[in-house]
Amino acid sequence: SANFLPAVSLGSDTSFCAGDAFNYLINAGSGYVTYQWFDISTGTPVQLPTTGQILLVKDTAAHIRVRITDLNGCANSDTMEVIELPRPVVNLGTNTLYCEKDKATFTETLDADPGIAYAGYIWNNGSTARQLTITTAGTYTVTVTSTNGCATVATKEVTEIPEAELDFTADSVLCEGSSIKLDAYNDYYDYYFWLYITNIAGLPNDTVNNRQPNSSGVGTHPDTLDPTVIISKGGTYQVVARMSIIPGCESSEVFQVREDKEPVIDFGIRGTDTTLCLGQTLKLSPQFTGSSTKNIIYEWQDGTGDSTITARSTGNYSLSLTNDCGTDIKDVYVRFEDCSNIWIPNSFTPNDDDDNELWGIKSMEGWLEYHLQIFDRFGHLIWESNIPDVSWDGTNMYNGEPQPTGTYIYMLSYRSKYEVIEGISSAPTKQLRGEIHLFR
Repeated sequence: SANFLPAVSLGSDTSFCAGDAFNYLINAGSGYVTYQWFDISTGTPVQLPTTGQILLVKDTAAHIRVRITDLNGCANSDTMEVIELPRPVVNLGTNTLYCEKDKATFTETLDADPGIAYAGYIWNNGSTARQLTITTAGTYTVTVTSTNGCATVATKEVTEIPEAELDFTADSVLCEGSSIKLDAYNDYYDYYFWLYITNIAGLPNDTVNNRQPNSSGVGTHPDTLDPTVIISKGGTYQVVARMSIIPGCESSEVFQVREDKEPVIDFGIRGTDTTLCLGQTLKLSPQFTGSSTKNIIYEWQDGTGDSTITARSTGNYSLSLTNDCGTDIKDVYVRFEDCSNIWIPNSFTPNDDDDNELWGIKSMEGWLEYHLQIFDRFGHLIWESNIPDVSWDGTNMYNGEPQPTGTYIYMLSYRSKYEVIEGISSAPTKQLRGEIHLFR
């Protein structure tokens, strides 16, 4: 009797988008004695090593045929095709750079599929047009879908190159006998031209000394200029930074380099000490030798930071003076002494023997004010005078009585023209006090 052929079906053909991860199980069904799998993609069957009812197709296109045999030895076969679908080809071009100075006029049209019409477009700004016209920097992304359902995502970066921020201080300092290194490096710029301007008026006839590029380039490309320069003289400088890939995209800065030297303190005093009279003052105001007065830091021995200090008492006065180039320290010892030439006797003998009859103060002070008082041992005022040349004769000026042998107290209040500081009115009022021994 005749036997029916076994029924076998691998199902409908299937597909996947190129580049997708694809794992597909082809099931020939159960109950058969043998399974033979073949790849017939090339027209010539290639037997596959799988002998079971299931075949795994992974990440590849294929045209598969299976031959099965049943218990009666009858055989049948079926085929199935796994198709790899192409994705849209989208090229937005290379990333775009434009200069900050051109931002007002910048425009570019991005085309998602020049010459080919795809099923759909969606930009990251929501536009569904094939083309997108842009006027600002940013990241632009488009998803393009073809009629087979496969999609491609393309991205383009549009970058605005900012004006170079060349990091220079407004007043760089060049110290005597040294040099400084200036660095104008900026991530976007690759050419740096350094210029020394000898006429800082900014007129067309300014003299400019160019630092030209090194001509010993490698191959067909010229050397780029060094973003650093070492200078050893002060003046006005300019650096121009340029981009080789965008003609006209450049930035520049003009800056000053000021020459200076370490400070040297001069108090205008010979030696390291000086002497003044009590009551006087000395204003210590340092002079600078060779250095400027910019960016000066003062530090006196008492911690003050003023530019001057007034010495009023005996002691050491020290100044630490710092500028951009260094520090100098100078000390001066100021001594205050009693410069008065007042002579005051401590005794006299008013006993009518014409010897040492009067007690008085002798001086060449040049009195501005003078007031002398004499008190007895009980504290009673017994004599006074505002006239320097008047002496005491040992009597009580209020009753004319001779005063007995004993000890008396004098008090002198005065102002002297020899102790003037700044003008007559500045002479200080001083007081002297002591004992007088009267013998009869």
